Amino acid sequence: MNPILSRRLRLPGALLALLSLGVAGIGVARARVDAFSGLVAAERRFAADARRLGIGAAFLAHVAADGILLRPAPMPARPALSADKNDPGVVLEWQPATALIAQSADFGVTTGPYRLAAAGKASHGQFLTVWIRDPAGQWHWFLDHGLPPALGDLAAPLPQTVERLAAGKRTAGSDPAQADDRLNNAVLKGEGDTQFAMLAADARLLRPRRAPLPSAEAKAALAADAPATAIARLGMRTARTGDLGVTYGKVTSAGGKDLTYVRIWRRDAAGWRVVIDERT
Repeated sequence: MNPILSRRLRLPGALLALLSLGVAGIGVARARVDAFSGLVAAERRFAADARRLGIGAAFLAHVAADGILLRPAPMPARPALSADKNDPGVVLEWQPATALIAQSADFGVTTGPYRLAAAGKASHGQFLTVWIRDPAGQWHWFLDHGLPPALGDLAAPLPQTVERLAAGKRTAGSDPAQADDRLNNAVLKGEGDTQFAMLAADARLLRPRRAPLPSAEAKAALAADAPATAIARLGMRTARTGDLGVTYGKVTSAGGKDLTYVRIWRRDAAGWRVVIDERT
């Protein structure tokens, strides 16, 4: 090799280190993209198996070992699903419309519309699924919850594309417990402004028999929620990178009815904010 060219190819150590970091960063970003694609594919396989295997068998095939159901109290999913009786005449179909994934690529969330056909009648609603990814790279649902359905079929076909919500800020060791407590206190006191302030700018509200509501329409929806006389968090799970998590619990309305809440929290520059708020 020409000695001059050889000297030019001897890059300084600091520059080599920076280039290595850049390549590593590209690799991490690509891994998150691949994990996100895998998350969406897992939800779609889950939906396909509900038609192929039956509803109960599909739920069992895709559930995590520590997966839970909210009925309305949280309970281990596997024994509950194994005890369920499946009606072959019931057809459940769904597809993801929105999803997001943690920086660690081992915790994700999907939500979208479902439709149900039973006894010749159609109904529809929204589902919310929290997913965890095992060391082998396989996604399994940890929490799957659907809003009560509205009568009639969906006004539009099931979605074929998925909107990806922004990632959170990596903060190892962080969880949304304190933020969830503040929000629960605001719900009890009927402090709508505080509840609204704790929503992310791209938040979605999921309420029974309604299409998902963007944050711009959230104030009116929050004001329409039934007043609560008691509220308690019953569980929480957070991504390893501390940027995405779920809290879930029970809300007792003024009429004495027990409702369920599920919140997907994302840690942004301003702290923990609710990106998906579901209440039955």
